[in-house]
Amino acid sequence: KEDNMKLLFAGDSLVAMRRDPENIRKVYHLGNGFVFYIATQLSRLNPNFYEIVNRGNGGSTVLDVYAGIKQNVWSEQPDVITFCVGVNDLYHRNAPGYEVDLDMEYDTYSLMVKETREKLPKAKIMLIEPFVSKGKITLGREDEYEKIKDYAAVIKRVAEENGTAFLPLQEEIDLLSEKYGYDKITFDGIHPTLFGSVIIGEKWLKYFNDKEF
Repeated sequence: KEDNMKLLFAGDSLVAMRRDPENIRKVYHLGNGFVFYIATQLSRLNPNFYEIVNRGNGGSTVLDVYAGIKQNVWSEQPDVITFCVGVNDLYHRNAPGYEVDLDMEYDTYSLMVKETREKLPKAKIMLIEPFVSKGKITLGREDEYEKIKDYAAVIKRVAEENGTAFLPLQEEIDLLSEKYGYDKITFDGIHPTLFGSVIIGEKWLKYFNDKEF
């Protein structure tokens, strides 16, 4: 599109961050996380060119994102699509009726990306690596949450097989947590603080500005 560029973010609570889609003031539709930060930076460059759409929903697994993709993603006809989902796939794995094992993660994520490519062949796609840190949610369950790296590896594989961008986060989250303290990056081991949101947003913008993307 020559007149503007629509960027859509789909995923779980890391994307949503308490977005309020029913509010008449559109700024509340962006939530208060890294999507909001990205919107502020792009708006500063050109408030007329960039349109940011937040379609994150708290608690979503990849199954939920895929189930709602026609309404939440394809219907918006975005130019750039970012998927950020995976933590709940691990979190819900041991809940009867909500299991998302690694095979299901791969199959569903692959279908989601491939079908999106078919529906929106001109759209650019980025997959964000799910991560965890130390916090009240993960405390005492470190061994369980360490398995998020297996889910991240699956998502990276999907990105490589489909030629989409992949945004790694876990390594930098770990380094910054050691430097500043874990509670400065996430407030519960999963959801980013203001600083954490800026870090994710900055990494996304760096990839977005990369000519290869």
